[in-house]
Formats: sequence, structure tokens, C-alpha cells
Amino acid sequence: MYLIIPAITTLTILALITYAAPVSAQETDLDLPLDVSATIIHIVHQHNSSTDEYAFIVEITNLGQDTMFADVSFLDTDAYFYANECEKDYWVEFSPGETIILAGCYTVDEDELPVYISMSGYMDTDDVDVFRTATIPLIHDGCGDFFGTTNCLTVQNIYDIIDDPEYGSQSGSPSFTINNAQYLWTEDILVLNFTKKINVFSINMSAISITDGRCALAFTSNEYDMSSPDRTSVIIRPNEMNRESLATMTDPQIQLHGGSFTESGTGNMMEPASLPLRMVGSAPAGNHNCIITYGSNEFLMRVYTDNYDDIMQATHDGFAAWSDLNPQLEFVYVDHDPLVWIDWVEYTPEYVGVTCIWCLYTERSMEVVLYGYNCRGDRINLAPDYVRNIIAHEFGHMLGLEHHTDQEHLMYGPEYQVDPYETHGYVVPTNLQEFFIGEAELSDKIQALENELDILKNRIDNLAAQATLEGNVLIFDTPGQVDRYEQLIEEHNVVWHMYDDLWDERECMYEAHRLP
Repeated sequence: MYLIIPAITTLTILALITYAAPVSAQETDLDLPLDVSATIIHIVHQHNSSTDEYAFIVEITNLGQDTMFADVSFLDTDAYFYANECEKDYWVEFSPGETIILAGCYTVDEDELPVYISMSGYMDTDDVDVFRTATIPLIHDGCGDFFGTTNCLTVQNIYDIIDDPEYGSQSGSPSFTINNAQYLWTEDILVLNFTKKINVFSINMSAISITDGRCALAFTSNEYDMSSPDRTSVIIRPNEMNRESLATMTDPQIQLHGGSFTESGTGNMMEPASLPLRMVGSAPAGNHNCIITYGSNEFLMRVYTDNYDDIMQATHDGFAAWSDLNPQLEFVYVDHDPLVWIDWVEYTPEYVGVTCIWCLYTERSMEVVLYGYNCRGDRINLAPDYVRNIIAHEFGHMLGLEHHTDQEHLMYGPEYQVDPYETHGYVVPTNLQEFFIGEAELSDKIQALENELDILKNRIDNLAAQATLEGNVLIFDTPGQVDRYEQLIEEHNVVWHMYDDLWDERECMYEAHRLP
């Protein structure tokens, strides 16, 4: 259990709006209709000191029976072509029933927001390529007069659209949450829709996570993309590692924890939410791994231990112990916004590590103690293998594993044991010996002295067997035997005192192991 306090950059955003209005293609100079629908999903007014532009996302669906190869352009209200930029080539190919999305397009002139899409290209009809062109109107649902055009399906102002029961009402309770979420594989974007319009807001991206119970991911501050003009939705663009993890998930749930969104001015925080994530399209083909990022406060690690490099390697080894045996897991250490946060904490006699069960997508943190105190109150540091065990043990809890009854098992714990034991399909790493710094060397010296004492005792016993015992007195045949016997007794006593001192030192160190 550790407290995850990743370094989070809070973003303040002017929220803007979502539009959806599929309309049929209009035939222009064609003998046969071009069966296509075109929808503006988002239009966003982005403004800062150096930029004032309008970004938009367009969804185009092939409703016909033929594969289309088309070049797509946009026209403004006067039907003039205008320059635009997008994140992908406008030459598209899509099969019957397939939907493509053009994202990241923008114009710097409000009057040139797209009203039409012009498509020209080939349709593969009965194995014959037929060239066709068409102009498809883009009608913006709820746009009112905002775009300077009457090409709208409703007379509602964009700021009133949230009074529709589908979106919830701005009046009444000040609370808000997310009522649906979808991930579009064609464009690798996550769209979250609020239950109400909210004002300027801040986002704690690390408080948003996705899991299917086997894998999990959390977002970073730089994955926020934009918000919609109606202030009811946001777009998140996951990084490569999070996309890889998403591709492994089956029936994922999105978790939005308290404080993920905070409304400026009112200070209202979004209510926590957990809901299914709708996956639109298919993940890229091939094998994918669940990539789990982890990090820690390296400054505190240096404060709490004097062998930083060894402890950092032990931290990596704790996670690698799981990925070595479970190849579906992959771990990456990051400096900012990790999924799993390791909180190096002050000494406590209660535990050396703590986290919660099944918390890979909730708390996502573990507390780890790097030192203890011996019987004299001297601080002693944990050895690297001990730290490795703690990290591996606590991460096992995050995966849902509870305490085992076997003291030699990695997941052993004196409380809340379960039997029979459930591994949830994971191969559990082996447990390494747990020592404090210097304890292993101390044990080796004690063992060596024990061996030496055994040898000396055998020699003493063998020599004593050559003597005659009269009462409590050994009678030897020669003075040399007497001298040799006294020499062995003296050597044994010296070694015994050394052994006794080291044994007491180790017992003093053991005090740091004895938790309540």
C-alpha cells in the first residue's frame, strides 16, 4: 500500500463542444449515388497568445456495397476550397460499412469552417473501377448561429444543448460526472462525455485509469488533447505504451477517481465514475503486452539509504521478477506520472511494505520502508534482496494476490491468509533471503565459527578418549597429551567467546525483523 503521489501537471483548459449529425451524400454529376454519410464529431476553438484556430474531426462512413478509394477535401460556406492541415493523408480507402475518422484538421478562419466535404475517387463496382465525385454537406447538430450559417438541424444555441435529457441539465445539482466513454482505434483517441456542461476546468490526468482486471493504465498530463466547444466532452490521446496496454484488454472499464476534473470558479469536483469503455474499431494486429509504468521519489531513496544504486536495481528486480515469469507483463520505469508509485517512507515498527488488494487501477501505490533499528537504536538498512522481495510482494497484492500460509512463499504474511491459494493465473516469483545490510555476512561468520567449534570439540573428544576418567579427572599417559588437551580447551574457549559476541550482535539486529 503506498501512497501514489505522482508528479502531476494540472492543466487548465477552456472547454469547447461535441457535434454529431450524419447526413446522406448528395449526388453531383453522377449517374449513380455515392452512398456515404459524413459527421462532424468535434469542432474546437483553440485560442492562446500565438494561435486562434478552429480544429475539427470528421467521421465518414461508407454506407454502400462497394470499396471506395477517395480523395477528401473541404469547402467553406461559399463552396470555395481552402487550405487545411490534418494528421493524416486525405486520400482514404474504406470497405463497405467501414468508418474512417479524419482528426487534427484545422482552419484559422471561423468563416471557413467546413460546410461541405468534396469526395472524388474510384469505387470498385463489380471488379470495375468507376470514377465518381460528390459534394456532401456537413450539417452541425446544435450549432445555431455560432458558425455564421443556417445549415443547422436545430435552432438551439450550442450552450443550451446540454439541457437535453440525454446530456443532463446544467441547473439543479452542481455535481457532474462522465456518462459514456469510447475509444476510437482508427484515430487512437479516447472521448469522454460529461453529464453536464462545465466551465473552465482543471484535469488531474493520473486520476483517470482503465483496466480489465488483468491490465491497467493511467494517463499522463501530456496525453490531454482538447475539449469540445459545448464544454461537455474531452479528448485524450494515449501515448504508445498506453495504446499497447489497451490492445491487450478485454471488456475494459474506465475509472475516473475523485478530483480527475475540477470546475474552476465553483471548485466543484467531478463525482467518481466507473463505466464500460466502448471500443470502436479493432486494435492493431499482433501480440501485445500489458505495459505497467512505475516510479518513485528518488530523492527520498537517497535520504533513507546509503546504497542508492543497489536499491534502485533491487526495485527494478522486484518488477522484473514478475515479467520474467509472466511474459504478458512488461514494466517500464518513468520519471513522471507512473501507473504504480513507490513511496519510500519513514521507519515504522508496523510493516516494511504495505499496499491494497486489487488496487492496480485505484490507489496504485505502495509504501516501502528501507531501514530499521537494532536493539541499541542504531539504524540499519535493508539489503537489496529484501527490497526486491518487498516490491514483488506488494505488487502481487496489486494483482489481487493475498497472503500465503507458507513462510517461504513470496506472498507469505501472518495475517489474512487464504488456503487454498488463488494465483489468478500468474506465476508467482520465488522468495529470496531477507537480510539487513551486514546481516548475511554476520550469519556467514557465525556459521564459520560454529564449524570451527565442531572441529575443536571433535579433537577434544578424541583426545579425551585416550585418557582414563577417574571421577571428574582425566588421566593422560604423557605430559604432551595434557599440554595438547589444555591447548585445545583454550582455543575452543576463544572461538566460543567470538561466536557468542557475534550471536548477540545478530540477535540485536533481529530486533528490526520482529514486527508486531
